[in-house]
Formats: sequence, structure tokens, C-alpha cells
Amino acid sequence: MDSPKPSLSDKLKALGVKVGAADLTPSKPASTVPIHKVVAGGYRQTARGEAFVAEQTFGAD
Repeated sequence: MDSPKPSLSDKLKALGVKVGAADLTPSKPASTVPIHKVVAGGYRQTARGEAFVAEQTFGAD
């Protein structure tokens, strides 16, 4: 005889999946390094507010 096929719930439990967020570790805080310290560019004022702009020019092939 064939054994019963495991349910999706049983498969997920076997993989360690749990319901809810009680066992989750807190996420790491977001990086506090400003973008202008990492990427060459500058801030520009636009109609929708300030935006950081980084420009790069590539030569023709």
C-alpha cells in the first residue's frame, strides 16, 4: 500500500517553517552612511524635492 502523501503543512514544518513572527530575530539597523560618502555625485533640487544624482559618461565602442 502507498503511504499517504504528506500535506504542504507537513512539508513546511519539516523545513522548519513556523507560523507568526515570534521566533524571528530582529533585523539589523539600516546603514547610516550617507550616499554622497559612497557614490560620487551631488544633490539637486527638483520639482518633487531634493534628489541625489550620480553621473557617469561612457565612450563609444
